[in-house]
Amino acid sequence: MSRAIDTTASDRAIDRASNDLIDFIADPPAGTSLNDGLEQPTLGWFNASRATIAIPLYTARPDIERILDEVVAFARAVPSWDFLFIDDGSTDDTIASFNRRVAAINFVDPGTASRLAIIPSAPHAGLGHTTRVAGLESESEHLIVLTPSFAGDWSLLTRLRDELQSRQFVLAETTSPTPWALGLVRRLIARVLGADPVCTNVPQAIAMQGPDARFLAECSGIRSHGFDIELAAIAARLGWSRGTISPREHSSGVVNRPGIASTLKSHWLGHCGVTCLVGIGVALRLMLGGYRLDRASAQVRPQRGAFRRKAS
Repeated sequence: MSRAIDTTASDRAIDRASNDLIDFIADPPAGTSLNDGLEQPTLGWFNASRATIAIPLYTARPDIERILDEVVAFARAVPSWDFLFIDDGSTDDTIASFNRRVAAINFVDPGTASRLAIIPSAPHAGLGHTTRVAGLESESEHLIVLTPSFAGDWSLLTRLRDELQSRQFVLAETTSPTPWALGLVRRLIARVLGADPVCTNVPQAIAMQGPDARFLAECSGIRSHGFDIELAAIAARLGWSRGTISPREHSSGVVNRPGIASTLKSHWLGHCGVTCLVGIGVALRLMLGGYRLDRASAQVRPQRGAFRRKAS
């Protein structure tokens, strides 16, 4: 059947995106691969427990196609994982662009497209709020939240998930340089709060057990600024096992690749004064019982496969 002459602009955009994606999958540009930088999963991955990867977006229209294409390539290696994008009140057409690209992906790979979802958040509420939204929305056994510092090494996420087999809370260190003053302030505050180890910079990703992430989202009121220190402090108060992993170089020797940089400027603070205020606020809430922490319910661990898959 021939195509209608009055095809809408949206339909044409979807067609172009579909063709671009088909061409890339069928014939990747020279020197590239859909699996560049990815570790091959072990056989156990195909029967692994479910995990949700939460990816914050803010005014990400210029990067959304690249991000989705990288996610699709990675998602094929981890078929039991879902990917939840959280739009933090973007001022451009990030959500519309996301939906167009996912429609194109669905045309080529409907199975992978069914594991991609996006939800809107409050207008520019911050990374702490999107972390809380992810905790409330995820129904998986594990939750990994990417931050704007994520350097594009998707294989890092498999290491985080592996570390969660023996930990309840794991931070992935960033590859970005940290101003010495900010690093010192963060470490001092973390030590005072009993939250050591903590990254000297905002980490690339934070991994938690799914039930623990939901508990924190419901009871803690996670704040936007310095949220990783706050999470580490609460985890320490609850006695959760926690750890830190460092990024490692690819075979090409390249560590930093484009990640989700479109969110970087809107969320990145790097301000010692704000970090100090966050530390004071967390300390006061801990002393006054403002987090309503219930140690017993926080320690409940899921049975493998107990959580149903989130409907797309």
